Amino acid sequence: MNSLHRNHRPCGYDEIYSGHSAVDLNACNSVMTKLNGSPNSCESLADVCAAVKGTITAACTDSSKLHGKTSKPSESSEIIKPDPLIYVVDDDNTVRRIVKMIVKRGIRGSRIEDFEDAKDAFAKLSNGGEMPDLVISDIEMTYMDGDKLCKAIGTLDKPNKPPVVLITGSIEDEVHERAWRSGASELIKKPFNAKDLISAAKYALMNNCKS
Repeated sequence: MNSLHRNHRPCGYDEIYSGHSAVDLNACNSVMTKLNGSPNSCESLADVCAAVKGTITAACTDSSKLHGKTSKPSESSEIIKPDPLIYVVDDDNTVRRIVKMIVKRGIRGSRIEDFEDAKDAFAKLSNGGEMPDLVISDIEMTYMDGDKLCKAIGTLDKPNKPPVVLITGSIEDEVHERAWRSGASELIKKPFNAKDLISAAKYALMNNCKS
């Protein structure tokens, strides 16, 4: 499980680091190492973009295998709701942007809303607006952990509550157990690749459509 998702277009500065006037290359290398599972030594912005593009392109070439299951791509595309609304929750801005790109390119027609704070995500989905079809969240975050978000979603008195895919970089069994106890649909361990993330997301969406 070691790589990321694919973008059809060349990866540019504005797509990944929009709003930033400077790039912390050490931070970028650290993030790329997490996502790729191997060190990256980017010495310029061009290197950063090339590394991200390579990671994304390599990993998104095959999303036909479901996380822990197998299915034909045509079958999953027929079952998944058109234009699903997906929440992406992570307090790491760079990882959140990359996960958004993965989901946008890996799930056709997906509409994505992203949140730095899980409390904000929960407030929005519980306030009577459009219910997301899926939530993808990191577990260990600054303000509210992803497993607590998942539990909170489970307490809502609403039909069609969204499934939650949790992501963790922890190797601790206790953290993994927390994730499953919270009611998560899937658990993805870092370093992960786009195939695993997209397959887990599609599997959760398919099951949500059937329920």
